[in-house]
Amino acid sequence: MPGGMVGGHKFTDINDYNAALEDTRLINRLRAQVDMNNPASVRKLYASMQSGEVRFRTVVGRDFDDELYDLIQEMEKNGGKLPGNEPSEKPKREKPVKRKKTAKTAKAPRPSKTSKRGVSKAGKETDSLRDTELTKEEKIRRAQRAIRETETANITVRDKNAGRYLQATTDSTDKDLDAAAAEIIRKSNLRNRIISISAGIVAAASLIIFIIYSKSAYENQQAMDALASLKGTEPVTSDIEQKPLFTLAEEDEIPDILDEYKNVYIKNKSVIGWITIDGTNIDYPVMQTVNNEYYLNHNFDGKEDNNGSIFMDCNCNAMFRSTNLIIYGHHMKSGKMFGNLKKYESEDYCKEHNLIKFDTIYEKGLYEVMYVFRDTIKDAGNVGFKYYQFIDAASEEEFDSNMNAMAEMSLYDTGVTAKYGDQLLTLSTCNGSTSTARFVVVAKRIPNDQVTYVYGDSDKDREE
Repeated sequence: MPGGMVGGHKFTDINDYNAALEDTRLINRLRAQVDMNNPASVRKLYASMQSGEVRFRTVVGRDFDDELYDLIQEMEKNGGKLPGNEPSEKPKREKPVKRKKTAKTAKAPRPSKTSKRGVSKAGKETDSLRDTELTKEEKIRRAQRAIRETETANITVRDKNAGRYLQATTDSTDKDLDAAAAEIIRKSNLRNRIISISAGIVAAASLIIFIIYSKSAYENQQAMDALASLKGTEPVTSDIEQKPLFTLAEEDEIPDILDEYKNVYIKNKSVIGWITIDGTNIDYPVMQTVNNEYYLNHNFDGKEDNNGSIFMDCNCNAMFRSTNLIIYGHHMKSGKMFGNLKKYESEDYCKEHNLIKFDTIYEKGLYEVMYVFRDTIKDAGNVGFKYYQFIDAASEEEFDSNMNAMAEMSLYDTGVTAKYGDQLLTLSTCNGSTSTARFVVVAKRIPNDQVTYVYGDSDKDREE
């Protein structure tokens, strides 16, 4: 049964198609539940995705992950605010043009406070506009004056005690005005305090979530650095029980694990090697298990992690060496895993980073980039070349056929070629255009007798 298009990606497998639909429904629910205009909410959601609390199964989910990552980066550049939410500048108040008084423009005599005043509609609009620009103190003074004038206008002198009546009314009015002014100030201060407290809470929440996210990223990096530091250290024990995926009947034929990787292997017996590309952030342990799904969303410690791990195809044999070792990794927009692999689209970049170090836990290896190309995962019925199925070449003819297919797809000519009997390394990551699109780098192993230096300050010249 055919699949279809979801989120701009084409899914040919019905199971992948249904998984993409589930991811889309989950994303829609998250958008409905989370305020995407609130920086704190965005950071909290992204932290949940990075911790594995929220998990996706397809490239549709990874697109959403990239979207949030870009949004957070924009927030950091924008001082913690979402782009487009910056407060607009207040318009500058134009200074009134002073005019000389003439016979026509001379100011009319001001009516007495005790007379009934009429206000035109235009006058009200002018006062309203002017009021919006008044300070808090000016508004209070105007309110006091308006109340006083109203009260005074209603005073009627009816008898000889008019003076005492006026004085009593004025005293009463002053008390009312003081109370009204105090209430205005109280409400204004309360409103300012509420705004300040709310802003403080939002800022604190954003800071806490950012700290949690940074702490998680920091801890992940620390864990990876700790693993890297285990390489080359003296093994804690020489008696290591191996659990290889591929075995022979005779146990004495199983090769020993290199001392450099024994401590790493003790921590997780699924580790099969370590890959490093000088001048990049690609410096990771390579995992292998009985399927090609587990390490899509699990890290070295077995915890759920959207970054997943770098892992070798379950059909490849690193112990009794396959012709071609295929290694997979997510293309993360943050640059993690194989996020920077697509830089090999540039021939100049390839010339500067043409060497790939990949050690299995059994032997060291240095490879030179040979082909760089884009491809897709094809239907089972498609008889075309499938790089991900090229693991062992049964004959020279089969080997040459695969080499010719990759050479035709290569984005540029590196000048490196391979012959039957050479050992290959293939790095594969998502290409992003569709769920089946892939970006691939293929390298040829340099014979040990030709290797005199392995880059990295901690590595000395190798003598085989």
